[in-house]
Amino acid sequence: MSQKHWSNYNSSKEALRQKIWERLRKTNAVNYDPRGHIPNFLGAEEAATQLRNLDIWQTARDKKVRDMTTGIVVYSVSRERVV
Repeated sequence: MSQKHWSNYNSSKEALRQKIWERLRKTNAVNYDPRGHIPNFLGAEEAATQLRNLDIWQTARDKKVRDMTTGIVVYSVSRERVV
């Protein structure tokens, strides 16, 4: 993106997105071009499992991560975990 497309556009954040998307593509960490959306990377399910097993995740009071592509949800509010 080279121009502002919405009121909260942040050029630094956009530059970081581009860098991450390019690295994902170059390292074959995704099945398709990740640019322009939240990519579903290879190993996402295993990553979610590992995240849920981390002490810091288990002791955090509020957290939410959702993969919109696969529907994988790792969610917790006030120490309640729904997976």
